[in-house]
Amino acid sequence: MTNGENAFMALAEELNFTRAAEKIYMSQQGLSDHIKRLEKEYDTVLVARKPEVALTASGQELYNMLRAKQAMERDIHRMIAGIDNGDVGEVNIGITTSRVRVFTSDIVEKYHKEHPHVRIRIVSELTFILQEMLEEGDLDFIIGVDPMPQKDMRVEYVFDDPVYMAIPEDIARERSGSASSTDIRLYQDLPFVRDLHESSTGNMIDAFLAQNKIYLNNIISINDHNEQAALCKRLGAAMFCSKSFAFFDGGDIMRKGLRVMGIEGLNESVKVCLVMSEKRVYPKCVEDFIEVTRESLHRFADRHI
Repeated sequence: MTNGENAFMALAEELNFTRAAEKIYMSQQGLSDHIKRLEKEYDTVLVARKPEVALTASGQELYNMLRAKQAMERDIHRMIAGIDNGDVGEVNIGITTSRVRVFTSDIVEKYHKEHPHVRIRIVSELTFILQEMLEEGDLDFIIGVDPMPQKDMRVEYVFDDPVYMAIPEDIARERSGSASSTDIRLYQDLPFVRDLHESSTGNMIDAFLAQNKIYLNNIISINDHNEQAALCKRLGAAMFCSKSFAFFDGGDIMRKGLRVMGIEGLNESVKVCLVMSEKRVYPKCVEDFIEVTRESLHRFADRHI
């Protein structure tokens, strides 16, 4: 990007002339001159100076476009570096918090064997946060759950992931015998361990509970599902989890002695999807990673879902 564009980006991110100038090792006057030249070039006001520094609508749009330009420039550099065989470069992937333990190992193991010199960066967050990072160019693609349709994003459905309840085996045996599904009302007196933040699974469960006028003792909140399983075992509590988390190889649900049970009346599932940018031209190392991810998820679904 040009010096003027870099100056504008610094100011847009800091919203303070002093901090922005320090960030890019420039004088405040030099920064101000760059902003004025851009405003003259585009014949519009990009930055409001009073009562406080803020982007105008035109400035916000320019900022969004320059973020996309930054991502594209990174893609160009990576594409040139690995244009022959995709054996060099960097891949940035986002995976939802509850499924990062489920999917990561198989995907990375297969890809790393074929591309040992490609750097891999994995971010674990809620789907909507990962989509924001993808839109800003900080991620190449994501494995999301029920992603929101957005302009310039391609959503590729992979499989439906049902939601289950997990309960300590001794409590499940006492109340439900050997049943593999149950009426959730039989357990509403138990303490429930739930996700700390809103999630697709949690929203689905909350809607189901409200529709059926079921009230739970939601007493503990934590996002780590392995820790949720440990707390259920120690406290005689219950939790909700996706089928993919419940039954994947090496998962904590089975090791903690919990029984995974279907929820009677809950017929919906969350959708696991790949989400990619339509605006990006991906280098081969990223294209290969997307293909490995796609194949791995389909294999996982064939085994467990």
